[in-house]
Amino acid sequence: MAFVVFLTGAAGNIDRMIFENAATNVFGPLVSLALLLPGLAVAVRRLHDLDLDRTGQCMLIAFTGVGIIPLLIWDCMKGTDGPNRFGPNPLAHT
Repeated sequence: MAFVVFLTGAAGNIDRMIFENAATNVFGPLVSLALLLPGLAVAVRRLHDLDLDRTGQCMLIAFTGVGIIPLLIWDCMKGTDGPNRFGPNPLAHT
């Protein structure tokens, strides 16, 4: 998350330095687009890790607007202790 914040801030600063017109943004949207797919992958991986055994399709409830609230709650929950149907615990000590 720190990397995303740093990269987004740096892109915004580059936009301000190169383009003096505040309405022109090139690097900020490019960085956001480049980080969209990895961000979705991390969110889906987090849903797979829950004790609730959620699939990546649960991300679609975010489009309802209200669905962001359960997603935020699920992101704050503890993950599965041990393997689940999506595979072994990636943090398990071997």
